[in-house]
Amino acid sequence: MKTLNPLEQLLYTPSLEQTRTQHNHPYEKGMFISINNHKTDSLDPHSFRIDKKERCFVISQNYGEVMLADTPRFWLLNHLNESGSYFVFGKKHFPLAYHE
Repeated sequence: MKTLNPLEQLLYTPSLEQTRTQHNHPYEKGMFISINNHKTDSLDPHSFRIDKKERCFVISQNYGEVMLADTPRFWLLNHLNESGSYFVFGKKHFPLAYHE
């Protein structure tokens, strides 16, 4: 698996070979996040949410809901659409839920 720079820590799409080796993967297209325990975990790209303190969360396969660190959180906030209802990653759009 490749080493992620801080901007890539939010998401990346693995190669076709990596996707094939994860045949039991319940999440869409093998999207991953770098967790603060120095592990990488797959995530549900439709589970991003933000609270009123602008903390960002996502659901990972093995750790449940995790909070994003500052660098990926700022990256996510800088890539929101004009309405703030989803963020743009490449040509893909992912919803962002807001909760108190």
